[in-house]
Amino acid sequence: MDKNRRNFLKAIVAGSAVVSGALLLPKTILGSSSKINIQQSSNELKSLDDLKYPEPNDSNISFGMVIDLDKCDGCEKDNGEEPDCASACRDSHNVPQEMDWIKIYKRQDNPFQEPYFFPRICQQCENPPCVEVCPVGAALRRHDDDGLVLINHDICIGCRLCMTACPYETRYFNWEQYNVPNKNIKHNSPMYSTKHIKGTTDKCDFCGHRGYLGEIAHCASACKNGALYYGNLKENLVTNSQGETLDVKKVVNERNGYRYKEELGTNPRVFYLPRRQL
Repeated sequence: MDKNRRNFLKAIVAGSAVVSGALLLPKTILGSSSKINIQQSSNELKSLDDLKYPEPNDSNISFGMVIDLDKCDGCEKDNGEEPDCASACRDSHNVPQEMDWIKIYKRQDNPFQEPYFFPRICQQCENPPCVEVCPVGAALRRHDDDGLVLINHDICIGCRLCMTACPYETRYFNWEQYNVPNKNIKHNSPMYSTKHIKGTTDKCDFCGHRGYLGEIAHCASACKNGALYYGNLKENLVTNSQGETLDVKKVVNERNGYRYKEELGTNPRVFYLPRRQL
């Protein structure tokens, strides 16, 4: 987007109050649909030649994740390196060091239980507050199709209202123009962001480009313990790096799974399986 248009849009936002609209009504996200084969992934990214742009968008697909907190060990390393999932995300998307598209927290619910590790990523909400407050439509959700929550950097004006609205604190701001070597920019689009533009917001894009190629997300692929499962929720199946496939409804019911801050009505598409208490 040229500077004149960006400045014009900034002036509009500066001179008007932005009021958040009501959240969208919940939608059922689990059900039966046509198959997309999510298989165990390698660490190498397949050629993107199979993807036709404008980006693929299929209403029979609803990408989501299940995170098994019993399997996450936080990748605690003596040398202080970041966890494998975070490193894979950073390397594949050229994520600046100032940002953590996936971040591992060490939590303890009460003094009588052991601490555990909690991976936090974009929750891919069905009712995303970030989308509701964006004045120019740069924060978007493909409501009628695969439902991915993405960012269109070409029209983002950097007002950061989406960052304020996100209850998960998973949106970031590009304060500078990062010098990413051209050879590392595999593709740059809302679905697969590898170039980070000064003055715009950024976040986890949920690796839709991988899902449409039948692969699991980079973070899930890199998890040696298989704690992260990725797949099409409309098939009710998710798969981890070990090739293990879960029935989402069944495992969430059996393990008392939950969605982070689901009481806010955001309808996240990321499910957590709590630690089993000894």
